[in-house]
Amino acid sequence: MTVLRENNDSTARNVRFTNNVVVNAGAPGDATFALSSATSYQLTDNTFFGTATTPGTGTAGGTATGIGAHANGYRLCAGSPALGSGVAIAGNGGRDYFGNAIPAGAPNRGAYAGPGISSC
Repeated sequence: MTVLRENNDSTARNVRFTNNVVVNAGAPGDATFALSSATSYQLTDNTFFGTATTPGTGTAGGTATGIGAHANGYRLCAGSPALGSGVAIAGNGGRDYFGNAIPAGAPNRGAYAGPGISSC
């Protein structure tokens, strides 16, 4: 699976991919990035785990297997480097997936803005 791919190597897109958590549970080659430097993609303040090519590394923690009944797995474990390590984004809607307020300072990366969960 390609996490991000640009199929036009000459047109600037000016896309920002920020404060995300990408966890690949398969083989490292199953999740890749295929971006051209000419397309102006900015990948900043993300946490990647288990990907073959990454613009950054780290582990996120969590047990999510999908949205819905398993959404609690998107909450970050205590000690995760994704806690409080994101960057503020204007117009972020003010709430995370779970309804928690997104703090004005450094938010968590990913869909969860609450404290680390100790029972992971």
